[in-house]
Amino acid sequence: MNNPRLDLYAKDAFAWRNSALFTYLAAKALFETEDMLMCFPAATLGHHAIEKYLKAALICAGMTIVKPLVAKALVFNRCPQTG
Repeated sequence: MNNPRLDLYAKDAFAWRNSALFTYLAAKALFETEDMLMCFPAATLGHHAIEKYLKAALICAGMTIVKPLVAKALVFNRCPQTG
């Protein structure tokens, strides 16, 4: 199995924080409209903003953000095969 490559933004807390900020501002703008149909997209964007802020915090704490398949490949490349 090939060694998986890390994503360009796997350790870039600044990029995650900026993305979270713009996502939050978009959600806030949708919540402030008078259109009640915009509440669901605003809530979805707000949820994504929180996830992005959490990812930035994890990177600042020394973690690396990877996709689940990459994480699985990293684990199985380091562990001996059993069975």
